[in-house]
Amino acid sequence: MEQMDDEIYQAFSNVTSEESGNVISDENNRNLQYKDIYNIHVPKSRDKIVLDIGSIEKLQKECKEIKQAKFPYAEVCLGVASLLLGAFLSALISQVTYELKFLSILFYSICPVGGIGCSVAYWFLRKNNMADAKKLADYVEEYLIIPTEESEE
Repeated sequence: MEQMDDEIYQAFSNVTSEESGNVISDENNRNLQYKDIYNIHVPKSRDKIVLDIGSIEKLQKECKEIKQAKFPYAEVCLGVASLLLGAFLSALISQVTYELKFLSILFYSICPVGGIGCSVAYWFLRKNNMADAKKLADYVEEYLIIPTEESEE
């Protein structure tokens, strides 16, 4: 063992090794104990307010209406707009000639118009979704009045 240690330590400089013995007997090892101190921080007590059950039921009703999953038409419009505008840009980059052929009319006439139309539809649908979320937030804030420190004084 010592020979192996010497071989390992020869790769390093300024290293010394010493043998150490077991300073704790098996009898004492069974009775080892340690002590540790933990700091516990008690949080400040929060003010309690009375909330009407009717208000809670109205809030639950509004939340259930919002949670009911609707088909994400806005995301579909975004995907179709990306597809159509990407096809138009690909045709420009590929230098597809503008002729009276189906692919040429599709790439240069239908795709840009459809892409812009879907982009506008996405914008309006997304705007409605954001308005619904803001409406819910306002509705919730109307019922959940949290007293401030100024009002307590």
